[in-house]
Amino acid sequence: MIVVATALTVFITLQLLAPASAPNLALPGNASRVQALNLSWAKGDVVALVRHGERCDRTSTLCLGPEDGITVHGESVAQALGYEFRQMGLAHADIYSSLLTRSRQTADAMFVRPVEAQDWVFNCRGKMLSDVLKHKVPGRNLVLVTHSECMDELESQMHVPTETTFSYGA
Repeated sequence: MIVVATALTVFITLQLLAPASAPNLALPGNASRVQALNLSWAKGDVVALVRHGERCDRTSTLCLGPEDGITVHGESVAQALGYEFRQMGLAHADIYSSLLTRSRQTADAMFVRPVEAQDWVFNCRGKMLSDVLKHKVPGRNLVLVTHSECMDELESQMHVPTETTFSYGA
């Protein structure tokens, strides 16, 4: 599983003149875009949003812990996704999660190091883009473990069309 198949990656640069459609990087025809993503990651130019793992309160699957957290399956998916991020390298990455249990559990499963939980990664209505830009440090990638609503919010504010539905762990 390639990290780009499960993570929505948004490139934010000052030179961005017109937003392009967010591609599905899992499709074979997008190999050149995957290569471009890897180059951007190496330069610290990437903002990656990851939706939390499968919710316990919306399934009958075995829960990892509290009902507002993720399932055991969600933890497994998050661990695999975290492995892919670690393969790309995290030395130049700032990682945040929302304060909600499901996002914190997902971040804990993905990353070996502690992940700082911040309110803005969940309370994103009307300000997700400005908050992302506030926290994006030049030369460092930004990874946010967040929620589908915030992913939708960022796309809307950037006027980036997509046909992607953000499933758990996307």
